[in-house]
Amino acid sequence: MRRAILTAGDKHFFRYVNKVKEDTGISLNLWGVNPLEVTHFKTGFLGIEPDFERQRVYASGKMGQLRYQGKRLQQMLKSPGYFNSSLWDTWSGEYFRSAAKKSDYFHVFDYWQWSEKEINSLLADYDWELATDTPTTWRIGDGTAGIYNYIYYTLAGFTEHDTFRSNQVREGELTREQALQLVEVENAPCHDNLRWYLASTGFDFVDTIKRINAMPRLHEKLY
Repeated sequence: MRRAILTAGDKHFFRYVNKVKEDTGISLNLWGVNPLEVTHFKTGFLGIEPDFERQRVYASGKMGQLRYQGKRLQQMLKSPGYFNSSLWDTWSGEYFRSAAKKSDYFHVFDYWQWSEKEINSLLADYDWELATDTPTTWRIGDGTAGIYNYIYYTLAGFTEHDTFRSNQVREGELTREQALQLVEVENAPCHDNLRWYLASTGFDFVDTIKRINAMPRLHEKLY
């Protein structure tokens, strides 16, 4: 669980954004990344202290990436099964996300406050399709989120939802009591997502869940 490698090789979208810019002649690159979704705990499992001065959700810079990837590699060497045909896809995606130069690259929520209530209201206007197994609209398009958050919650006692809601509390958007009520619901297993994801990746649902549930709980060592 101390390995921050529960990730999908999906970061090539950074490369395709630049390809679309080249093909269309568009220079401006606008992103709608939620600034409250920073999850320092993922790299914390690798022993990397949080950078509270970071200006982006995604860390950038070659030195930072070398340190991060080096620590990941150390952990991956303990489980040689990680060295398979998907590795190049994952690491090349990391390059386009964190190391490749970006131009005319702006986040709209650096200039406009991200408000969950306002965002959800706008989604409702567009009759946005919601998930069937969770009330939140945040991260429901990430097919991997259900499984890794289940693992985080089972082994560490918290998930991305806890950090997201904690950041909202710090911004004054929620009270602590409201946040605790929300994560109690949001941290429940997303059964539909779990079944779909495991079937899509060729894993048996029952066997996978049993293996996760049998792993030692890191948070129990704190008591």
